[in-house]
Amino acid sequence: MSFGFYSSYVALWICVIFQGFLALAIFRQVLELEKRSGKWKGATGGESLVGTRAPKFSGADFHSGQPININLFDGRGGVILFLTAHCSVCRQLARSLQAALLESLPPIVAVCTGDKKGKMKIANRLGPQIPLLLDGAEDLASLYKISGYPMAVVVDGQRMIRGHSAVNNLEDLQRLVVLTTVGNTNNGKRAMTIASSGQSA
Repeated sequence: MSFGFYSSYVALWICVIFQGFLALAIFRQVLELEKRSGKWKGATGGESLVGTRAPKFSGADFHSGQPININLFDGRGGVILFLTAHCSVCRQLARSLQAALLESLPPIVAVCTGDKKGKMKIANRLGPQIPLLLDGAEDLASLYKISGYPMAVVVDGQRMIRGHSAVNNLEDLQRLVVLTTVGNTNNGKRAMTIASSGQSA
């Protein structure tokens, strides 16, 4: 057999071995991604909070310095809106809320994570009519199992969580409020009804 045959034979086996290692590496990466995805979903399953009592929170409003806590929702319910400073969708949603007629929505408390400069941008877009809590260490986001931004948590007048979902715009937020509050039930319990005034009926 000629040298050319042996060299082609060796080159073929090198190619086969290389492709085998490449396939093995891809397979391992897929398994690792699936494992991480499973852990992520398990750690941030916000939907599992629906029907449970909302975790307590407290802090000072960024605009006024006035204390804010979950008691704000007692008897009327409301929305906790989680935003982050570097999210362009969050900034657009904040701007939409500033321009919206908030009488059609229940009380909203915004919670913002991220750096100081980014939080300032969110605060300016929201305006002073929506209380804003700064969540630098993401403690509150972790408590509410927030897996992405922007995310809204709807709480009823008895502090029960009725909705937990991503919202990309004002329409998404309004839809979530309607679906989780108006004559709806969750886990066999009647949810609050939001009247046009923003109060629970």
